[in-house]
Formats: sequence, C-alpha cells, structure tokens
Amino acid sequence: MNNVAVHVKLILVAAIWGLGWPAGRVVATELPPIGSAWVRYVMVVIVFLSFLKWSNQWVLPSKTQWKHVAWIGLFSTFVYQ
Repeated sequence: MNNVAVHVKLILVAAIWGLGWPAGRVVATELPPIGSAWVRYVMVVIVFLSFLKWSNQWVLPSKTQWKHVAWIGLFSTFVYQ
C-alpha cells in the first residue's frame, strides 16, 4: 500500500470519527438512549457487512461465535455504556 492510500484512509477514519459527535448530538435530541443505540448498531452492521462483501473477506461465524458476538453486543450496550 502506498503512502497516498494510507493517508486517504487515515483522513477518512478521522472524518468518520469526528462526525460521530455532532451526529450523536442530533440523534440524542430525537431518540431515547435505547433507540439511538439500536440505530447506531444497525448502521454499523450495514457498513461492516458491506465492507466484508466488498473486500472478499465474507465468512459466516459458527453458532458458538454468534453467541459470543451477541453477548459482547449486549454487554457493550447495556453494561459498559
């Protein structure tokens, strides 16, 4: 990967991260906390699965892995935050 691609990716990450706060402020005024968490996770799942499909790294998790992912999601939403 050349330097230009690395810099473009870093700028993209910074832009996405930087826009998270203003977007969160708008969503917080319109939705209750559980609704905003749900919207956030739905958006991330769509983006993440699209990236996996685009990068040809699509691998479906096993049943055990799905259970772990579900528990991690529940704990990160309701316990950690």
